[in-house]
Amino acid sequence: MLSQLTMPNWGGGDPCMRCGGTVYEAEKQTCSGRIWHKKCFSCANCGKKLDSVSVNENKENQEIYCKGTEVVKLSCAIIAQLT
Repeated sequence: MLSQLTMPNWGGGDPCMRCGGTVYEAEKQTCSGRIWHKKCFSCANCGKKLDSVSVNENKENQEIYCKGTEVVKLSCAIIAQLT
């Protein structure tokens, strides 16, 4: 019976884009209007912690990446087009 219960949201924050957990003001990181925990604000590919300067967002899948990851993906896409 307890496994069917969910925890109520007692005035908490919005859900995190990465983990879905409640984000409170003290742990909030925003990017393009979306909300993340500071601990979840990391590259979806390599896990590197990001900040407002190092973040590169993919609007198609709504994920965030470090700039190095996007360069690699772009290079692979260009190579695929050439072959």
